[in-house]
Amino acid sequence: MSLALEYYDESLGLSRELLSKDPGRVDWKRDLSVSFNKVGIVRHARGELSLALGLYDKSLVLSRELLSKDPGRVEWKRDLSVSLERMGDLYRARGELSRAIGSYDESLVLRRELLSMDPGRMEWKQNLSVSLNRVGHVHRDREDLSRALASYDESLVLRRELLSMDPDRAEFKYAMGCSLYNMAQTFEAKNNFKKALDYLEKAGGFFDDLVGEDPDITDWSNAADSCRKDIARLKEDSDKSV
Repeated sequence: MSLALEYYDESLGLSRELLSKDPGRVDWKRDLSVSFNKVGIVRHARGELSLALGLYDKSLVLSRELLSKDPGRVEWKRDLSVSLERMGDLYRARGELSRAIGSYDESLVLRRELLSMDPGRMEWKQNLSVSLNRVGHVHRDREDLSRALASYDESLVLRRELLSMDPDRAEFKYAMGCSLYNMAQTFEAKNNFKKALDYLEKAGGFFDDLVGEDPDITDWSNAADSCRKDIARLKEDSDKSV
């Protein structure tokens, strides 16, 4: 990670230098925004949240400037949605949930716009489903379970569509499993254990299929194990309550 930070810092310095020579050049402004984001990601991963916040904020300012000068440009909408999502992730990590939901909601608006411009584009569906999941996570953190379910359910609808478009794509199967698991956790928090168990079993089916395809992928095997443990726990709790 230290080596990555060294390279990204060097790239950031070069991007600053280039933009200083021609401040109106949009490709160099975008490069600098991307560099801020990359350094911010490493700082975030190292737990240096204040430094990461400053870097994400600088990237966000540049992304807003680019979009304000060309509001219809798809690339700038996409870049701004990413910058806002990074800010949301960081605010959530700091426990600033109101700010997190504000950033996620603004990113969500942009991603809805992108999908409305090209409804068949898989990338836009996938990005919107991710945004909805993040919004759902914050609502669940805030114990606003009805809103969390609404966000997770909308994400699930999009992921079903994606999987129907490419049924063999492992990435989409895993995303489906994750969405179903999110629904299960939220129903459990609402004490609706029957629905929680139903969603867990469906999620486990996706994860088990993926493990059958490649048992060496840790994320898949861990997700399958988590589902099995949660299913066993809920069934045990259900038996005790009878």
